[in-house]
Amino acid sequence: MLSKSELLSFGLKPGWIEAVFDAPDEVGPSGHWLNKSGEPFYDIARVKVACARVGFDFSDLSAPDVEGWVANDRPTSKPLLTFDFHALADFVVPGIARDLQSLRISHPVLGRENGSKEMEYQLFDSSLRAMVKACFQVDLTGGEINHFLSGIAGEGPKNLGLSQVDEIVVRKAKRRSYVSKTTSLSSVKRFLYAMAMIQAGAIRSPSEVIVDLRYFLSTCPRIRLDSTAIRIAGRGSVFSSEIRERLASKLVEKRHHLFHGELSDAPGRNEAWDEYVIYQGNNSWTLLIEATDFSGLSSAPPSTEVMTSQKLVEWVIDRDDEDKDQADSDEVEKSHGTRFERLTEIAKDVGSDECAELLSKWLNRDEAIFGKPRHIKIESVIGVVRRPIWIRLYHSVYEVMTNFGPAYLYPPSVDGTAKLVFKSEATTSMGREIQVPPDWRSVLDSYSQEFEKLKG
Repeated sequence: MLSKSELLSFGLKPGWIEAVFDAPDEVGPSGHWLNKSGEPFYDIARVKVACARVGFDFSDLSAPDVEGWVANDRPTSKPLLTFDFHALADFVVPGIARDLQSLRISHPVLGRENGSKEMEYQLFDSSLRAMVKACFQVDLTGGEINHFLSGIAGEGPKNLGLSQVDEIVVRKAKRRSYVSKTTSLSSVKRFLYAMAMIQAGAIRSPSEVIVDLRYFLSTCPRIRLDSTAIRIAGRGSVFSSEIRERLASKLVEKRHHLFHGELSDAPGRNEAWDEYVIYQGNNSWTLLIEATDFSGLSSAPPSTEVMTSQKLVEWVIDRDDEDKDQADSDEVEKSHGTRFERLTEIAKDVGSDECAELLSKWLNRDEAIFGKPRHIKIESVIGVVRRPIWIRLYHSVYEVMTNFGPAYLYPPSVDGTAKLVFKSEATTSMGREIQVPPDWRSVLDSYSQEFEKLKG
């Protein structure tokens, strides 16, 4: 995530940020429990796509990445047109905006008042009929508005100055700062043409769904029309050379090679893959895996996953454990695997203190003795206990002793996997899954009566 202050430090203008991104992806803490207007944060991938669409080339950004964001509900370009339905309706029928807003009031538990939505829809129709009369001097009855809009939909592109209508989508405008505040008969007329094209399905949602006009305006009276073109024509000079240098230094992601693997354990199998990690800052990582198909003759689609430092460390440890399980016993000497070593180097290189600290803590749990195996092993079953989770909330578990100290063990599943949480961990810890050997499962079964009494 990138904060708004970081975007401003790159040289991006506040108005451009508001118009392109509309609402932020996250909002930071404000410092007061009643104030929810903390600093805005924006997804770094979304920022890069927005910059790429106006002429900035990122070496680590592919066309499918851009296309994926273009089809997202969150915008990545300045809107072609914006409208505020309430403001335009109020211009034609003074005071109706207040009535529309009052009908949208919703109780946090009980919801909206019965019948308020139907009344709001009736006001929509009366507002649209009043707009048609003001702009086209045509009197319509209640059921004629839809027919009228269908009749003018074909004139929409010409009157709105829009070309390539199939490359235009409609989105909600959640922020009012950049929405057009113009109220005149010409702006009302343009609004009607836009509504006609939306109702006719010429302009759809980013997911190519025909929009229910009344429902859409009910959920958000401010709308924006956006282009889906990968490159926005005529916007190539939006960044100065200075801004381009800052963007290149701050936003081009450096991916770090984590692991290379190969599999040839079956006839015709020559599978290979490479694992990369990209540090996004703010305790966030992207795991990228590029692989071949089973035969190794062609590439498979790459997979990506966004993880926190803790999730990434757990993933690395689990994968290293799988490799050790498949290796010969005399090859397993160190307490950590190849990925673990490489991630330690990467964390230091990118300055991820949290990730480095998590890796260090895991080594300390291994008693910092590299010659001993790092696998968690059950050494004895002490009995059954209730593990405290929260106020008056307990889990029935087995109390066990492992080679890393006392722990709580949850009942194993059919395949022998079970969750284990060390007593030294916080009550909110999710622990990790281990494989319980059949011998120890038999020991746990001997406590079945005591376990059932504890649950009861």
